[in-house]
Amino acid sequence: MERVSIRYVLASDLDGTLADGSEQARQELIDWLQARADARLVYVTGRTPESARRLMERASLPAPDVLIADVGTTVLAGPALEPIEPIEAAIEREWPGTDVVRSRLAPMESLRLQDVDASRRVSWWIEPVRQQRGTADDPFAARPPDDASMQADAARIARQVGAEAVDRLASLPVDAVVSANVFLDVLPRGVNKGSTLLRVLNWLGAERDSCVVAGDSLNDLALFTTGLRGIVVGNCEPALAERVSGMSHIYRAREAGADGVLEGLRHHGWLDELRDAADGEGDAHGRQ
Repeated sequence: MERVSIRYVLASDLDGTLADGSEQARQELIDWLQARADARLVYVTGRTPESARRLMERASLPAPDVLIADVGTTVLAGPALEPIEPIEAAIEREWPGTDVVRSRLAPMESLRLQDVDASRRVSWWIEPVRQQRGTADDPFAARPPDDASMQADAARIARQVGAEAVDRLASLPVDAVVSANVFLDVLPRGVNKGSTLLRVLNWLGAERDSCVVAGDSLNDLALFTTGLRGIVVGNCEPALAERVSGMSHIYRAREAGADGVLEGLRHHGWLDELRDAADGEGDAHGRQ
């Protein structure tokens, strides 16, 4: 059987992005992707695989072709979502070990270790900000831009905690990533959502210009700095909006969640049959 050439790869975050917004927009997008043999769907999330599966069920999202989980340190594919072993093995070689990472940050009273099962990253709550967050059934769910945890005071706390963590980890081959002012993830140096997505595109045999990425928080910044075309949804973390300002390959959507993804894909030339409905939506080059 002749192998189908891949023309479209949507690589999207879940929380605050594809799993949020209207069900109508989400279904419209999924229907379009599933109708095309030359399209692939990749979820790129900070959640563990099991947590991502639960969210997919709640949001009525289909299983992806590839799941990049644990902030880029876990990679699964196929109907059963099994590990892509060459990619995971390469990431494993970069990880100095969970115990040594935990020990470096253990003295920080502003951090609370997250109870997540992940072998190539360690994650903490930034506790003073976590206590400011609005309540939700799912503690990992994205909060709206007007939530107390998204305001200037929370951002200041997150910057201070992140800077101290970086200092304490300086001698280890790791990166510390703060997002939504409340999550601190420590990852193997150079490994993130973006670097792992590039490995996945190579594994799929897909050209980079076939891919559009979408996200809403600072741990998605690594997707946008790959040079791939991107969509920052309207409900994004303010710090992400600041960091992508001026990036000509990034579209700032007005709409939130899946509606913003749909809006951005129209801008990037996908969904041509829906283009007429998109006249006047958004603008390019980092809308302020």
